[in-house]
Amino acid sequence: MSLRRAAIRREQKQREKAMKSRSPSGELARAKEQGKIDGRVLAAFTSAIYLHKDFGWGKDRILEMIERGNKEAARFDNEGVWFAFNFYADKIAEKLNQQKIGAKTVKTVAEKIYYDSRNDFFISGLATIISVLSSDYNFGWNTKGTGRLDRLTESAVEEYVNVLEEKTSIEAYQDRILEEIGINFYKEG
Repeated sequence: MSLRRAAIRREQKQREKAMKSRSPSGELARAKEQGKIDGRVLAAFTSAIYLHKDFGWGKDRILEMIERGNKEAARFDNEGVWFAFNFYADKIAEKLNQQKIGAKTVKTVAEKIYYDSRNDFFISGLATIISVLSSDYNFGWNTKGTGRLDRLTESAVEEYVNVLEEKTSIEAYQDRILEEIGINFYKEG
C-alpha cells in the first residue's frame, strides 16, 4: 500500500471516529476535523480562482495541479520537502499576519478549535500548492514581491481574509468556482 493511500485511510478512520463519538471530546474532534476540511478547501479554492483569473488555467490543469499536491503532501516525511514546506508556510503566515484582521469572538471551545484548525490547514494546504507550483510549473518568488508565487500568496490571503471577516463564505467560493471554472471540488477533487 502506498504512503498516500495509507495516510488517506488513517485520516478517514480518524474522521469517522470523531463523527461517531457523542462525548464532549467528540464535539471537539468534529470541530477540528471540519476545520481541517474547510482550511484545505479554502486553500484550493483561493489558488484555483487566482490561477484561472490571472493565468487562464482551465479545469483539467487545475485538477491536475491539485492531484500533484495530494501526492506531494504524502512526501512531507522527507526532510528536504519539509524544509521547503516550512519556508512556504512561513511566507504565508507572514502575509496573513500583515493583514489587519479584527479579533474574532468565539463562544465555545469547539469554535476556537475549529478556527485554529482551519487557519493551520489553510496555511499548510496553500504551502503544499505553492510547493507543487514551484517544482512542477516553475512558479517563483522574487525580491520585489512581484513573482508569480508572491502574487498567488497575496491573492489567496486576501480571499481568505474575506472569509475570516465573513464578507464571503466557503459555499460562495464553491458556487463561484463551479460557475467560472466548472469544478465541483466536493465531487471531483
